[in-house]
Amino acid sequence: MAYLLSHLLSTTAARVPGKTAVTCAGRALSYGQLEDESNRLAGLLRREGVQPGDRVGIYLNKSVETVLGIFAILKAGAAYVPLDPMAPAQRLGLILRDCAVRHLLTTSAKVKALTPGLFSQWGVELVLLMDGSPETPAEDGPMRWRLHRDADAETGAAPENPAIESDLAYILYTSGSTGVPKGVMISHRNALAFIDWVSECFDVREDDQFSNHAPFHFDLSILDLFVSVKIGATVHLVPEMAAFFPASLIQFIESNRISVWYSVPSV
Repeated sequence: MAYLLSHLLSTTAARVPGKTAVTCAGRALSYGQLEDESNRLAGLLRREGVQPGDRVGIYLNKSVETVLGIFAILKAGAAYVPLDPMAPAQRLGLILRDCAVRHLLTTSAKVKALTPGLFSQWGVELVLLMDGSPETPAEDGPMRWRLHRDADAETGAAPENPAIESDLAYILYTSGSTGVPKGVMISHRNALAFIDWVSECFDVREDDQFSNHAPFHFDLSILDLFVSVKIGATVHLVPEMAAFFPASLIQFIESNRISVWYSVPSV
C-alpha cells in the first residue's frame, strides 16, 4: 500500500511502464522513463547534499522536467517547493529564505532572468540546471552549479528513502494579497487522503486523459498530477502561453481528447 506520494509512480511504472505518463508541448515521458529519470535525479540530489526533510525549490516553467523534478525530490525524501516562474525576485527570495531552501532546480534561461548573486544571498547553496546548458557560470561565490546531464551515466536505482507518511511532502505558498505569503505544509498522508478520495469518488480510470491547467504552485495541480499517476492515466500539461486563451484551450481539449478537467470556474 502506498504511504508516500512517490510510491504512486513506482507502483504504476511497474505495472504499465510503456504507458504515457505526462505530455507537454509535444514532449512526453512514459511511466518507465519517468520512474528511471526521477530515480537518477533523486540519487544526484542526495549526493549533492539533500537530506530527508529538506525543502528543495522548483523554479521552472511548466514542462515534463517539472514533473520529473517533483518526483525526484520526493524520492530523495525531501519536500518540494514550487515557485511561480513569473514571480518577482522579492517574492522568490522571501519564499526561499522562509523555508530554508538550499537546493534549487531551474534552467539556464531562468537563471539569466535574475542576478546570479541573488541565489547565494537567499541561502541557496546549489543550483541544478535541468536543461544542462553549459553557458551558465560554473561557480558563483559559495554557491555551486550542477548540470542535470551529469547524472546521465548513473543507474536508475532510487536512493533509500526513510520518509514516513507524516513527513512533509510539499509546501505551497499563499498569494500574499492580504499580507506576507504563508507556506502551507502538506504531509504525504494529507495528500494521499485527498488523492484516494478523488480516485474513488469520481471513478477515474486508466484510459482517462487528464488536463493540468493550474500551475504547480497552486493546490489544484495535486489532483491533476497525482491522481492520474495513481491510476495510470495520462496527464497533459496545458502550456502556460495557452492557459487563458479560450480558442487555444478548445484546441488543446480536442487534440488530447481530455476526459478529466479541473480548473477554477472562471476558466
